[in-house]
Amino acid sequence: MGKSAAEKMREYRPRLKDNAEKYEAYLTKAKQRKKRNYVPVNQLSSTENKRRREKNRNDVRAHRIKKRIGRVEIPQPCTSLSKSGYETPESADRL
Repeated sequence: MGKSAAEKMREYRPRLKDNAEKYEAYLTKAKQRKKRNYVPVNQLSSTENKRRREKNRNDVRAHRIKKRIGRVEIPQPCTSLSKSGYETPESADRL
């Protein structure tokens, strides 16, 4: 059975990144494609403008929530016996 397009791309991307010339050409082409297809907000109709701004607002909100969740750290128990919080030769001997 043949491979899906996703599987083919998954195998192709590492090979592409290994070849610096091809990778640069790929990035340049992707930038040009994005620039060519992008429509500035001031050229959209009012309904499309509202739709895009709402989508961007939701995307940014989701990104910030995801970023905030990633920053939350689980407090780790202190491994040092020193109460000052500084590493001292004596506290290193006790560990």
